[in-house]
Amino acid sequence: MDGRAFLASLRTTAVTRVEAGERVAQVSRNMGVSRSSVYEWLRQARSEPQKLQASPLQGRPSALSPDGLHDLATALLAGPESAGLTGRLWTRELVNELVSRDHGVSLTLTSIGRLLRSLGLWPRHSLVTWPDGSARLWKQRYAYIKEKAREQDALLMRGGLVDVGALLPRSSLPAAPFGFHLAYALIPGGPLLFRAYSGPANAATFLDFATGLVAETGRATCLITAPHPVFDLDECARGLAGLPLTVWVRSDGDARALRPAPAPATASAPDLRPAVLGGPSTGLWTMDRLAGHLSALFGHPVSTGEAEVLLSAQNLWPEGPLPPVLPPGSPAVGRWCHDVLPLFQAEAGPGAAVRFVQEVPLPGGRTLLLAVSPDQERRFAWYEEARYQGRMRATTLADFTRRLRQDLAEPLCLVVTDDSGWRSRDLDATATTVGDAFFCTWADGCGERVWRIPERDPVQALCRRHFHQGRGPAPAGTASLEMEHPPRGPVGTADRQVRIAAAREHARRQPLSAGGRLRELVLAGPPALLTTRTLTALLSRAYGRPVDADRAVAVLRDEGLWPEEFPSVEPGPWEHETLPLYLAHAGAGAAVRFVAEARLGGDLSLLVALDRAGETRFAWYPQARYRGRMRATTLVSFAGLLLDDANGPLCLVAADEAGWKSKELAAALARRPVLVVAAGVPYLCAWPAGCGNRAVMGDQCRTHARRSRRLAVHRARSGPLLDAVRAASAELAVARA
Repeated sequence: MDGRAFLASLRTTAVTRVEAGERVAQVSRNMGVSRSSVYEWLRQARSEPQKLQASPLQGRPSALSPDGLHDLATALLAGPESAGLTGRLWTRELVNELVSRDHGVSLTLTSIGRLLRSLGLWPRHSLVTWPDGSARLWKQRYAYIKEKAREQDALLMRGGLVDVGALLPRSSLPAAPFGFHLAYALIPGGPLLFRAYSGPANAATFLDFATGLVAETGRATCLITAPHPVFDLDECARGLAGLPLTVWVRSDGDARALRPAPAPATASAPDLRPAVLGGPSTGLWTMDRLAGHLSALFGHPVSTGEAEVLLSAQNLWPEGPLPPVLPPGSPAVGRWCHDVLPLFQAEAGPGAAVRFVQEVPLPGGRTLLLAVSPDQERRFAWYEEARYQGRMRATTLADFTRRLRQDLAEPLCLVVTDDSGWRSRDLDATATTVGDAFFCTWADGCGERVWRIPERDPVQALCRRHFHQGRGPAPAGTASLEMEHPPRGPVGTADRQVRIAAAREHARRQPLSAGGRLRELVLAGPPALLTTRTLTALLSRAYGRPVDADRAVAVLRDEGLWPEEFPSVEPGPWEHETLPLYLAHAGAGAAVRFVAEARLGGDLSLLVALDRAGETRFAWYPQARYRGRMRATTLVSFAGLLLDDANGPLCLVAADEAGWKSKELAAALARRPVLVVAAGVPYLCAWPAGCGNRAVMGDQCRTHARRSRRLAVHRARSGPLLDAVRAASAELAVARA
């Protein structure tokens, strides 16, 4: 659903709710719109109902529908041969031919470039302009490379690997650099050859591109590329050894050719399995660490390339390049890496490291487990009988994650393609499966965290509230947050991930108070004691974006959940002179809390506890008062929350004594370390004759309070009679005179 359809649904829903009997003020608060907008929509519904519908798009329409864009992205990731075209690599002319053949639209080459960028398969920067280092040194090195190409009769080209973050749908988080990657080669003055792949760049996809480039040129080729971590992998250099392609990796003013390390004599190499299968003393193997271990074992230096050849000769490493950690031809995987994976990474903790867990089966029933970073840093270990009945053993995964934590200090965000074994209760680590949803995809626009996937509808991923609410289908007539034209194909990962990304973006744009979500969030369940910090954390976690304190208070006030004037306590002489006596009576180390009530709309109250350190604690209570007095159950609950928070003796200073002196409250708090006093009440009895007892009933002790009550009753009974006698005596004296 696009923005126009969403606004039309918003207008229609508001009108329907008002016509069903709801108040305009309530509808405007719940939906996050102004009252004047609701009144305007009601006027339009009576006079011009067509204005409530979605307005037509202005400007030139898109060349392809959303279905067409999805099909085009799938074809571009699969390659020209899969689309029935001639060639191994794409050119802009071939893309134009594909669009014209399948969609009946003819575009210019400039429009083709815009189309590729809109799909997220093309970088924003220019592929022609490179950042230069030392111009003089590079000029000399380029002359040398050009001479070498002329001697080999090779075609000189420029190209490389570029990590591209998906652009649709847009995200509020920084773009993940491993959504898609592009391999390209450019002939000066000639066509641009390229292939797009999903997931992080790796040696396997670059070798696939290199094979297609050699087939396209039909001759020896010399390719000058910008630096990329993939070119530092030895398997990349070994894969290029059998191709008539020389790759020069440029770095500042110099360039180096990718050449494989000389193959060691594997026939005379000792058995490496006892030395490497157990792993290092701590952590996991890296290829540099393993090469250093083999160097100490053999007594001579061993490079990382030689170490890979030795491992491969003893069936401890695959023969060719390692397979990609993610499917390289899936647009849904690329969009998931860009739009959903950063949310899991942010939830794992600040500065969390993303690691793709990869399983490579080896001969003999052995398994190679790798943790691969987006820039192809690999940490690995070998395991015997890693699987049981088709599932990964929890003990294997527990040992692997424990060793990985020993190497990395930052929080971990593990990504797997097969979650078998990761759901075990015996495992203290969690992993995100490719295709997992982060936000709830319920049809009414929920933006809460996913809790479970229902078995009846595995396409949906629901939060706890909607999982229990959604035993049946979603209610009819609600605004759907799915795409207006979902992509064709079987219901599965691809379709679900596009809907997840669209639902997340629409949920992010919703106001915090839309649909009554905020009121349900803070009032659901039993009352909880919150602070400003915990409130902002709760809202940030629920809505998937940072919410500061000022924004949270403003939204709560608009929703009627926060008072216009927050209660405050001004320091005075009583606090400095009398309150220390009460604190000493409450117990050693007693904390003081100034308790006040803020009356909100309806029967809702906000109980607030202030301290002089600047911390504010509060909780919402519906139906807190009965016949004008605070309910004892409410005060018992709030006092219990404050006691649990204080973890020690507590002195509560009440601004309003009404309700705090009830017998139920006194009985509930009798055996708990809490003392309740009213602000301004003296500590000692105020009897005129001078009493040294503590004031427990108002400003008097118990004895003098009872005596004052008897005197007041006696005065109330005898006072009128004496006044009548005195008046009669005065009249008699006047008459006699």
